[in-house]
Amino acid sequence: MQTEVEPVTGGLFMHTAIRHPDDARFTLASFQGVFGGPGIAWNGQTPMCAMGIGAVNFDGAGNFTGVDLQNLPATLFHERQVLTFETPHGRYLVNEDGIGTIIGNFDAQARLIVTRARVVDNATEVLEYFFVMNDLIPTTANFVTTYITKRFQ
Repeated sequence: MQTEVEPVTGGLFMHTAIRHPDDARFTLASFQGVFGGPGIAWNGQTPMCAMGIGAVNFDGAGNFTGVDLQNLPATLFHERQVLTFETPHGRYLVNEDGIGTIIGNFDAQARLIVTRARVVDNATEVLEYFFVMNDLIPTTANFVTTYITKRFQ
């Protein structure tokens, strides 16, 4: 749950995530392949200050590469900016319970929780996870949260 009231809306943002299946045990190998989804950034504006799309490729051994495109608003439509954030050498950690950390450029970190998975041949495969940035993005001062889904199964 967000700790401060949103200045524009006066609301608090809350997210609920449930790890499935409940008997799954996660390892680095649970994250393999290409995942993607929208990126939603908040910065005291309604409804959001940026919307993006990104893709992440996990190697199953604690490393990933990724790219994210963010569309930043402006007063006029033609003044909008599109920024590209590339992560050529990211890392990730995951606990047995499906909670972990994504470590990107400049040691920027996000907490993750697996929200959908399946067990195949006694191995747990992540199908979706939610992440929330630990800090604001330095270049935009945005706070980013989103659900990321496995794209190729």
